[in-house]
Amino acid sequence: MRHPLVPNDYLHTLGNGDTLRYTIRRKKDMKHLYLYVREGEVEVRCNPGVSIKSIEGFLRQKESWILGKLRQRRPEQTPAEAFPWDGRLIPLDFREEPGSDIFRFRYHEESNRALIHGPSFPSDEELRELYEGYYRLHASRILEPQVIDWIKKTGLEPSKIGYRKNRSRWGSCSSRNSINLNTRLLLCPKELQEYVIIHELCHIRHKNHSKDFWSLVGRYLPDWKERRKRLREYEKFLF
Repeated sequence: MRHPLVPNDYLHTLGNGDTLRYTIRRKKDMKHLYLYVREGEVEVRCNPGVSIKSIEGFLRQKESWILGKLRQRRPEQTPAEAFPWDGRLIPLDFREEPGSDIFRFRYHEESNRALIHGPSFPSDEELRELYEGYYRLHASRILEPQVIDWIKKTGLEPSKIGYRKNRSRWGSCSSRNSINLNTRLLLCPKELQEYVIIHELCHIRHKNHSKDFWSLVGRYLPDWKERRKRLREYEKFLF
């Protein structure tokens, strides 16, 4: 049974299909629902008698306000500055191709340079689409071997592994043990990709963020608190 004074993590489905992680703190002396967004964390405070259904309705009413607050803390990176990859910002080169009507993007690992070919330098939105396409193309190749390795080490096997862009979280595990990993994990360093993978695998056994869940994560990653803290530095790239 959850202690009413200890915040616990829940998931709220946004109107666009993405998910929002939030906590609930229940106290007997509260007569109304209160919403706090601080340091990228969303918290609802209410009386122990308030149902999850009522809280979900409250969050739906406040979605625009919540997302606005989160974006204030995590402004979008200007993609023309560099290509985010593996915890680094890769220098970006452009080669004009007069007469062409398409953009092509490639990352050259040997020279550590990102190259764009196109009729003109792409807009920020066009660059984001090019980056997204590259993450999507390589997500399975880079992340799946890590997932398989940790399945062998933990014995925690998902029913399915998927990869897709998500604007509010790095990964998820469904009630049927299907794991989805955010394609944007490729912009994070390997040790943070590893943290998200282990986090979601541990949800196969524990579907909450209880003490037992974190104990299981700690069995495989003793430094999980430091990794989780570092991962928050990359949350600005989710929007």
